Amino acid sequence: MIYDQTMRAGKCSCAKSFYFSPSYSSPSRLSKEATTPYGTFVYKLAHRAIRTAAVFATMAGAYVVQHETASKWQPSPQAWSEAGLDLPSDTISTTVGTRDGGIVHLLQRGEGRPILLLHGVTLSAKVWAYQLQELAPTCKVIAVDLRGHGLSKAGNLGFTIEQMADDLATVLEALDLTETILVGHSMGGMVALEYAMSHHLNNPKRVAGMLLVSTSANPLGLPRGHTIPVKAVTQLVNTYLSMRANAQRGVLPAGDLAAWLSRAAFGRFPLPAHVQITQLMLQEMSPQALAGILPSLAGFDRSRALGRVNLPTRILVGTADLLTPPFHARALVTGIPNSSLKLLSGAGHMLMLEQPGELRGAIREMIDGTIDRPT
Repeated sequence: MIYDQTMRAGKCSCAKSFYFSPSYSSPSRLSKEATTPYGTFVYKLAHRAIRTAAVFATMAGAYVVQHETASKWQPSPQAWSEAGLDLPSDTISTTVGTRDGGIVHLLQRGEGRPILLLHGVTLSAKVWAYQLQELAPTCKVIAVDLRGHGLSKAGNLGFTIEQMADDLATVLEALDLTETILVGHSMGGMVALEYAMSHHLNNPKRVAGMLLVSTSANPLGLPRGHTIPVKAVTQLVNTYLSMRANAQRGVLPAGDLAAWLSRAAFGRFPLPAHVQITQLMLQEMSPQALAGILPSLAGFDRSRALGRVNLPTRILVGTADLLTPPFHARALVTGIPNSSLKLLSGAGHMLMLEQPGELRGAIREMIDGTIDRPT
């Protein structure tokens, strides 16, 4: 009995000394320490550090992936040859003077029915190399450097779409071309439209038909319910271009950005060499010339006057065209009398490179009279 009481007393004493020892922290005490201001601060700091490290790791990984992808689109001196786009040795380079003192540079090859090719903004006549190779055996193929592009020089009336259409009229007269098929890509299609509305009726024999490729009557027009601050965007871009011009630099710095912007002009699975030559032509573009062109390009809108076009017109557009999506082409075929539209599945904006066979077929149809000419 005495032993049992002593043990119980000892147990109580040990328990008391254990629970109240300075080295012991009860669960409730630990919980209180974790929620002190200092503990909360350390926890949040560690959590943020881990999240920041994860974000930077993801960004670094994404940069490596995009850089590796963009590297295959970086221009090389062999790009033209790799794409099979070397100009044939019998291609003739010539110039025509414009009414305002400028110079239009032309590439010509072949004899026969005239095919006159007009490129898009930041490109040049060289982009039509496939067509110069493939059509020349039976046609007189003429690729134009529009003013401000390639080897052409603007006169004292600047870089407007209207002046480019006037240059086109001058070229047709200087070369005495008749029954010509006009092929206009992107901005070149707008020049062709302007010619059809402002010059064609003055001398109808010059042009017999028009092929509009990846283009629009209102390039900055958006589907109903959408708007774009045209003036603000144009001013911002022109400020940037002025800075590049003052620094005697190209339109864009060479590198990943230029590669990705060039890639955006294509549809699915483009040839790297095609992206490379598109970037090369962009780098050759003068920032001053592009700054002069953009206001006219941004303000171009002939959507309400398409009924005035009195030429058989064929329209081609890629379903993956990000620059002039198919709704632009549908507006053209709706507004232009005697016109037809063909959608090219998976193709982007650069159809003369991506789908040269489709382009050649459409031109052949117009030459063969598949599309009737208006009376």
